[in-house]
Amino acid sequence: MGKDHVGSKKTEEDVVNKENQWLFAKLAKVLGAKNPIEADGEQDWNSILKLAKQHAVLSLLDPLLDEPEECGKIPENVKICIREEARKTVRQNYHLLYLEHRIIRTLQEAGVSVVLLKGASTAEFYPVPELRKSGDVDLFLPNPAQFPKAGERMENLGFVKNPAHSVNHHEVYVTEKHVEVELHTLLAEPFDDKETNRLMEELQKEVAVQAGKKKLMGIEFPVLPDGIHAYYLLLHMLQHFLRAGFGLKLLCDWVVFWRHGVTEKELAQYKKLTARSGLTGFSDMVTSVCVQYLGLEEEAAEPLIVNMVSGEDMWGFMEEILQSLEFGTMEFTIVDSNEQEGRWSYSDKRDVERTLNGIKEALYTCEAVVIMIHSHEIKADQEYEADYFMEEFAHACIDAGACAVVGSGTHQMKGIEFYKDCPIFYCLGNFIFENEFVRDLPADYMEKYGLPESASGAEGIAKRSAKAKKTLYTIPEVYQTVIPYFEIIDGKCVKTELLPVSLGFYKERYKKNLPYVADEIEALAILEYLNRACRPYGVEWCYSGGIMIRSK
Repeated sequence: MGKDHVGSKKTEEDVVNKENQWLFAKLAKVLGAKNPIEADGEQDWNSILKLAKQHAVLSLLDPLLDEPEECGKIPENVKICIREEARKTVRQNYHLLYLEHRIIRTLQEAGVSVVLLKGASTAEFYPVPELRKSGDVDLFLPNPAQFPKAGERMENLGFVKNPAHSVNHHEVYVTEKHVEVELHTLLAEPFDDKETNRLMEELQKEVAVQAGKKKLMGIEFPVLPDGIHAYYLLLHMLQHFLRAGFGLKLLCDWVVFWRHGVTEKELAQYKKLTARSGLTGFSDMVTSVCVQYLGLEEEAAEPLIVNMVSGEDMWGFMEEILQSLEFGTMEFTIVDSNEQEGRWSYSDKRDVERTLNGIKEALYTCEAVVIMIHSHEIKADQEYEADYFMEEFAHACIDAGACAVVGSGTHQMKGIEFYKDCPIFYCLGNFIFENEFVRDLPADYMEKYGLPESASGAEGIAKRSAKAKKTLYTIPEVYQTVIPYFEIIDGKCVKTELLPVSLGFYKERYKKNLPYVADEIEALAILEYLNRACRPYGVEWCYSGGIMIRSK
């Protein structure tokens, strides 16, 4: 099943370094492995944190902190990150649990047949269900004819339909706290394989009849029967493997599901479904990797595996997983001047020198110097993180005498750092976002997207967006920013206030893209996002009286 890595001579050691090994070993332990592999010794803890965050498994490590032997080996700052992520995940999960219960109860009262997908229905199999990270709500409607009634009920509950993400097999609704609720009539997005799509349509009737009820985190929910649930998990993994970032969390889901045990009838149903859709090889690969790296017991895996998977194929598969980010975050690859592989960026020394000389010259005639930089580079890990070169460049500017650095260009706010008591706004995002309403675009742009030169700018933007899985126009954070106010005395920042601003993501199209003072609900969403972005710099903000002030 694994991809053919032409010319690759990589070994397992090349793919799975000691930091990866540590994370795999500890995940296996907290997931309940009988004989987890030990992985101690000196670690690059930043790399471990980065990988765990990327793959949405950091919160799962929280039980380690309750074990004195394990806890004593983990640095204090790492423990703080793990516990903070765990607390956030628990709060979020209970919020989603309440939301799921409210929606399902409302739909059922209206006579709509509905089943919970992912979320709590998968978390149930974990030793500590509350620690499995969930980001949205997915509901399956076996009867497509009930779609209109379900949509009507969602709107009555105050949810807003997002037409940009809604297609014929699912609709997306957004809550006031920016949580997405997806209503599906298929277990997964359609594949290129017609047989798999036909099979998913057949399963709608079976789910309607076979759906059971389980208490999940104390609340009863309608759930998929185990055989179909296993098939759904496999489809979900395949979809992310083909179209988006895979995420180690999906492998963890697979481990705990099969560890809890299924009946022979359910196992037979799962194997029949995978065989009919040609996914036996993919099932073998996923299961083998879970045995090799995440502690899934061979006795649990053996009934699943039809054909053994070679070590080389497993390494190739695992390499792709480790290099991907959670759920479709896109990654750009940049190479340095020596053509070395990797994701890094550097300041051009000539540009830096010219800028620093300009700062020093300006200080002869100015009381204060503010540097503004427009840059489109993004960091691969998180959209809200400043690109690698930006920190180096901003620090150099302040070392040269600048009192503030203000960044723009990447359409999304990034963190704020105070370096030597001087503010660095790595990016303020958008203040006016009129891209969708550009009147004219160059002829070569139109040619690229198969449009005549006479086409409008809006047509060109729409054509480009149609080819993308996720565009700027569908991301709420792109429509959120702050206006900073800061006071500089003797080259030091003595006061900073931020005014939260919304560009109207949830407003009608003709009201969007212009700045409004954010209401309290959206201001708190901006606050949460900004504090997440500022955390690497030890900066935190609080919201009071319509503005944000620095709390630390």
